[in-house]
Amino acid sequence: IKNSDCDLVFLDADNGLEVASMRKSNQSSYIFYREAKALFDAGKSILIYQHRAIGQSFEKQLAQKMKCLPSKHAIVFIGGNVSHILLCRNNEQKKEITEMFCNQKYSKRYLKLQTMGGK
Repeated sequence: IKNSDCDLVFLDADNGLEVASMRKSNQSSYIFYREAKALFDAGKSILIYQHRAIGQSFEKQLAQKMKCLPSKHAIVFIGGNVSHILLCRNNEQKKEITEMFCNQKYSKRYLKLQTMGGK
């Protein structure tokens, strides 16, 4: 994937990004931060599936995960117990996607947009 012509890579592990409590037997259910970083460093924008963990608020969980991801230009789409984290290549891409999303008639009851990092 790193050497392909695609611009966007969708990472869809069963549970999302790695957690401290994962075991060797369930590692394949997670995306490692190093994997996301390698793809991002190869010039890819990345869309990551992230399932909500039980316990603290979803926003707090996402903020912690964002600290470990390579992009400062991220958009988080939150819907129910699932979010998708889009790691944009730059602020222009983030702005363009945010504007496209905001121009749609998505119900805020079902899907929420949260931008993180950058301007």
